[in-house]
Amino acid sequence: MFLRRPTTNADPSDTRATMVVDQLSDPPGYTLQKLLGRGGMGEVYQARQRTTGQNVAIKFAIPEKSHLKRFWREFRHLQRLKHPNIVQVYAYNENFARPYFVMELLPGITLAQLAEQAPHKRLELAWVKSIFAQLAEALAYIHSEGLVHRDLKPANLMLLNSAQPAELNLKLMDFGVILPSESQRITVNPHARMGSIQYMAPEQFFTSSVTPSADLYAFGLMLYEALTGQRPFPGTESQTLIQQHTQPPPTFQRWNVTVSADLEKLVMQLLSQEPRHRPEITTVLNYFHAFSPEATPPLTLTSSLACGRCRQPQLLGAFACEECGTRLWPPLPKESLTPTPPPAGLTVTLNQPCLPSLERPQLVYLLTHWVPPPQQERLPLNFALILDRSESMKGAPLDSLKGAVNTILDQLHPNDVISIIVFSDWTKTLIKSQLTQTNQEKFKREVAKITAEGKTSLAPALREGLQQLAKYLTSERASRIVVLTDGVADDEAQASQQADAAGDKGIPIIGLGLGKHWKEDFLSDLSNRSKRSQFWMQAEEVHFIRSPEKAIAVFKEAYRSVQIVGRSAALTLLPTAGVAIRRIWEVAPRLRDLRLAETEGKPVKLAIGDLGIQGVTHLIELSVAPHLSELACLLRLQANCLLPSGAAYSEQAEALSDPTQTPIQNTRWDQKVVAVLEQVRAYVLQLQARESLEEGARELSSSQLRAAAQILHAQGQSELAYQTLHEAERVARTGQMSSEGRKTISTTSRTTRLV
Repeated sequence: MFLRRPTTNADPSDTRATMVVDQLSDPPGYTLQKLLGRGGMGEVYQARQRTTGQNVAIKFAIPEKSHLKRFWREFRHLQRLKHPNIVQVYAYNENFARPYFVMELLPGITLAQLAEQAPHKRLELAWVKSIFAQLAEALAYIHSEGLVHRDLKPANLMLLNSAQPAELNLKLMDFGVILPSESQRITVNPHARMGSIQYMAPEQFFTSSVTPSADLYAFGLMLYEALTGQRPFPGTESQTLIQQHTQPPPTFQRWNVTVSADLEKLVMQLLSQEPRHRPEITTVLNYFHAFSPEATPPLTLTSSLACGRCRQPQLLGAFACEECGTRLWPPLPKESLTPTPPPAGLTVTLNQPCLPSLERPQLVYLLTHWVPPPQQERLPLNFALILDRSESMKGAPLDSLKGAVNTILDQLHPNDVISIIVFSDWTKTLIKSQLTQTNQEKFKREVAKITAEGKTSLAPALREGLQQLAKYLTSERASRIVVLTDGVADDEAQASQQADAAGDKGIPIIGLGLGKHWKEDFLSDLSNRSKRSQFWMQAEEVHFIRSPEKAIAVFKEAYRSVQIVGRSAALTLLPTAGVAIRRIWEVAPRLRDLRLAETEGKPVKLAIGDLGIQGVTHLIELSVAPHLSELACLLRLQANCLLPSGAAYSEQAEALSDPTQTPIQNTRWDQKVVAVLEQVRAYVLQLQARESLEEGARELSSSQLRAAAQILHAQGQSELAYQTLHEAERVARTGQMSSEGRKTISTTSRTTRLV
């Protein structure tokens, strides 16, 4: 068999490719010939060295600071790695219009292209042995150097021309996201998930661990595909994630493929959910050294993947064909799902009604919801509204602000306390802290007098707000500060100090950002600082008011969040022997990962703090030991809080499994649990997309946003899905997210819809 290389990613006859070459000057000593491809990190050209006549590949960096750091890191690691199955680099030059490095030219075909042209996308065993034995050699060397590749996929494996499998030479490429392993490096950003989503190990989606076992999982996925022609976990990104976490891969028999029992066993071990259950790379290497496949007939190769209409090559994750405009992403449905409020009390829902009998540990998901007792009185409020009245608030923003404040005034109870402070470059206490009683109309007349002028100085207003709250600051009231601004404060450092002071007194700050120009990170930091004390255990709270007409709805949401019906609330989880709590997400009122260490058979106490009228929801991931399918109770839960009357309140519940021996494939998943899992996944994806963009991985960031959009549209959140998809296209095109899009996606995706 002779592997014929398909057309390059950029045809030299393509005027667009030629134009790009013409725009670049030739690097010293080299003549650029044609564009070979481009990605999130840069562009690769074929070039000729003038003195020797040798053809080489030159990779040019995208001229952005975040990209340059990763670009230099890629070269530094490649220069250090000297192995026959790893692409070799020759030189680096940062003193050019765009930094670049020179590497060997690889005239071959990728594993992805090879599989696409194979019958049923399955490779003969002789080719599997040759390819994966060499890949194992390369990984063994990389791991011995204390590194993890993190982006193994068929498109990064180049197969150099050869007539026979035994003579094939594999080259591992693209080291842009390589990092030291966990044992060498522990300070990995918890939200930075580098690599191609389809080939990431399950633990990479929710944790910051970077270990060689992640590479082994990707190795197993590629090996499974090469042998069966199928991905083990098809479907949307969220569906893939759920299957990775809960189900073993389908056996080869499912695809009518027969291989030796030891080879299939090795593949299944590589695809273990738990990293510690995957074999070491030396075990894999020894297996392929001893592997002897039978001789097989050659494959016939044609060309690479293309658009179904015009047959032009496409970038991974493209929204539409650049040549003919054919839509490559399915349209979103117009209909939406209507959230159904959960029942009162403490409820527990399992992802499956029963546990299958398995010879390995299995993962189980619980959705817990604690709604306060019905008709329970709430705590009286001690409420400070701090409102931006700077020059930029003139017109519709200020009019909408006044209407929103009047709406809140109408909902206050007579025994609530309110103060209103307005600020620009000077602060004015519009309404001093006092009982609402029957004073709403007087308050509204004062609100009507607000005018817009001056700049934005927030710190004095926060200081005044704390002084007003101090007059009624007791444990018998729920004290809150609500800050609304549409711009950038000119005293951020001083404002942060006041937020720290609020945190010391146990007074949370709720941030409301109006329009496009406010700083999301600053408002989030203020809210976080106010909630770092022992009195407050919930996530920061920031709301985005996209336009003035949305102000009333957002004010109502913020007001609802401060309706407190329980204090010192806590949820205690008591797992049964053989059951370990692996991960807990607080889902509502705001999404966040609680990042608890895995515990087996030990109780976990979740400090909730103030319990609002909307209740609190958690998603709990359990690991159940093998052969425990007859367990009736997996977990016991106890909820406790102090009611406004001062009385203690308590509820209990159990996570019960039906002991019926039902095969896993015949057990239907609870749709509420699936919906929450997908919502969590969408939120994590948008976090990852922002971190990927900061790391310079434009293509990966766009792909993550598209996956999040797909989840959102499936859940009926069409407006947010379209906004997310628009940002994915913008990232792919410009390498940036819009300010409005970033705020919309970040703030809205943290509000989970329980359907």
